[in-house]
Amino acid sequence: MKVDVLDQIRNDLELMKIELARKYNELDLFMNEEHPQFHLVKMEVAKSRNKQLVQLFGSGVGIHHAGMLRADRGLTERLFLMDFCTTTLAWGVNLPARTVVIKGTQLYDLKAGGWRDLGMLDVMQIFRRTGRPRFDKSGEGIIITSHDKLAYYLRLLTSQLPIESQFISSLKDNLNAEVTPHNVKEACAWLGYTYLFIRMKMNPLAYGIGWDEVYSS
Repeated sequence: MKVDVLDQIRNDLELMKIELARKYNELDLFMNEEHPQFHLVKMEVAKSRNKQLVQLFGSGVGIHHAGMLRADRGLTERLFLMDFCTTTLAWGVNLPARTVVIKGTQLYDLKAGGWRDLGMLDVMQIFRRTGRPRFDKSGEGIIITSHDKLAYYLRLLTSQLPIESQFISSLKDNLNAEVTPHNVKEACAWLGYTYLFIRMKMNPLAYGIGWDEVYSS
């Protein structure tokens, strides 16, 4: 139910963006009615039962998120030009663009029951979508965040802050899924090949390990 509510909020936000563009007479920036296949595409979109998808298409905008039917998501991907989407598109679909804009760096975490900052891995994954092969020699990534988070993301993007491992939160699940470790010794050896192990040695305090434990080992 919470996912459905979040998807509806995303759709409503895109409608608000269109209304804002209409207010400032800039809606034509999104339109592409001169395209030779526009009317054929319009007929295809009209067959969709997703009312928001049809409504937004009329203003030259597409949406893409996990709450949509696979057929509707596929339609958006095929017609992609200017798309407002969730991180689903960045991680799950190889759909490069000339310019990628991250509008806001706060995500709602259902498990934590609150908002959290967009992780650096997500930022880099989204920015990897910039630049279209055979069409562009370069791409452009834009991140829009609050002023108090600006320095944080700048340091991360310029590699001035290390990226810590999040593997420990799902360590037991991954360990149970492995076939190789049969005892504690083999499990420790397996852990030694992970990025978590590297960061634990480099920055043990971030993982609840004291320096005395590192030196004693």
